[in-house]
Amino acid sequence: IYQALEEALQSDGTPYVEVTDADIASGALLLSDGTPRYPIVFSLASEAINNNEVAPLRSYVNAGGTLFVGSSAFTRNPDGTARGNFALSSEMGVRMASSSLDNWIESRDFIKVMDHRLIAHVPSGVLSWLMAWAKGVYVPGANYMWHVQNIDAQVLANVASDPLLTTKN
Repeated sequence: IYQALEEALQSDGTPYVEVTDADIASGALLLSDGTPRYPIVFSLASEAINNNEVAPLRSYVNAGGTLFVGSSAFTRNPDGTARGNFALSSEMGVRMASSSLDNWIESRDFIKVMDHRLIAHVPSGVLSWLMAWAKGVYVPGANYMWHVQNIDAQVLANVASDPLLTTKN
């Protein structure tokens, strides 16, 4: 997934920096004055997170940085075992629907729940969401998302009645 993001950023000339787990653990997300070094950090399906990375990510967000987390990010320990929930579940405002690593559900529709700048360009109503699955070919029923339950996040879009896109200050 991160390669798709890199390709999108490269294609329109948006500069970016790859940040490693070691960078995060060492506090490199913040400048010496405590302000965020980067305006936004993306973590898309990067499942494994070490406990020594959680506090620096929390500090980054508390300092005003934006953390864009997607899919099953932060759900495993570095040894591959399940964390049972997102490492930053309370900060994200969502929790895993199942504590197992088999937490995927089919996702066919995108339902805009409210107007928000992140999805201002998306029309209202139920939209069919046909994503390429293998080598650019759409396979019916092959869209999957990490199943979450809302705690106190603002739900922007659903799939059926489940949160698909959320935000939390």
